[in-house]
Amino acid sequence: MVKITAVSDGRVWIEHGYRTGKYRGWRLERQLEYVTPDKFARFVQALRPYRPKGELSLQDRPACQALWNDMDGVRVAWIDANGTDKLIFNFGCDTDSNRKMADALRAAPDLLGLASLKMPWGQWVATSQSELRK
Repeated sequence: MVKITAVSDGRVWIEHGYRTGKYRGWRLERQLEYVTPDKFARFVQALRPYRPKGELSLQDRPACQALWNDMDGVRVAWIDANGTDKLIFNFGCDTDSNRKMADALRAAPDLLGLASLKMPWGQWVATSQSELRK
């Protein structure tokens, strides 16, 4: 599990969870990175076309006509003055018609300069600085 929380002021929290033994021994690593405003803006811009109004779940039938359920997935949450919107996406959902979105979601951490992250996919949150103060 990987969770990335990116904030418009350049802070990026990364959480990576994994098992250390057979079916037990869960370990969670946390780190804080900083990105430039330009990198954050490119990240937000790349994900903007896929921001739903409210919540969109593309991880199961009937939303997915063709589904490879052994694929990784991602959860993206946008939190800003416009509210909170969520996209839940299984990379095996309608792979042909969702290829452009899947490629953009897979490339998003690279836009923040996080290409060396240990992925399996997890969840990302993009937010504005003002929302953290609430």
